[in-house]
Amino acid sequence: MIESFEPAALRAISAERLEYLSTLVEELFANTHDHARVDENGLAYPLGNMRGIFMRTFEYRARKTESGDDSGPLGRYFAWSSTQKKTHRPSAEENLRRFEKMRPRRESTTAPLVGTRLLEVTVYDTGPGLARRWAAQHAPSVDLQNISIEKEAEYVKACFEMHATTKQSRGYGQGLSSSLEALKALGAFLSLRTGRLFLHQDFSKPNTTKFAPEPWHSRRTELPLIPGTSYTIAIPLSRERE
Repeated sequence: MIESFEPAALRAISAERLEYLSTLVEELFANTHDHARVDENGLAYPLGNMRGIFMRTFEYRARKTESGDDSGPLGRYFAWSSTQKKTHRPSAEENLRRFEKMRPRRESTTAPLVGTRLLEVTVYDTGPGLARRWAAQHAPSVDLQNISIEKEAEYVKACFEMHATTKQSRGYGQGLSSSLEALKALGAFLSLRTGRLFLHQDFSKPNTTKFAPEPWHSRRTELPLIPGTSYTIAIPLSRERE
């Protein structure tokens, strides 16, 4: 897919990172194929449903002194990614200390902009959503119409645990844990919209060992209910030379 719309982006990805990316896309789409073609009760949708993959590349430009705090979670990730040098790279811990001392964008007006090329991958479906599917299989007595937002987040997190699955067949049981390994290896940023949740997690930060997403809007953790699930992943490809 990448070669069809931007061959240069494919050349910017090492063989190892391409393997992780392939694993990530394959597992996320296989999950939608296995779990999103029917509703939480296993019944086919009368009018069918949608599942798909969307990819694009884009460039984020920022000054080295910017923290991205005024641009929300994704802005902070972009700013953090732009600190990762290709020639001389300090340790992840040292980079994190430097990043935390950066100034908001509005205070940076004279430093030159540095571009970071990123690959964006979205895998989506219009199925029952992660929490509803999980609850139907593992907590059938729960009233899905009235679960709390905290319980919904708990069910979503459970989908990413090792040996977790909602597919009743032998040979399954890795949940989405392989996706977590790939996200960490790629230093990716994940946003996840499902049910009433809009979550995000930065996998480029050091010592990221588990799926521990946070609400995109810290003051508005519950959003209107939507069908299905949408994963959007941003992966840095390259950075301009300084």
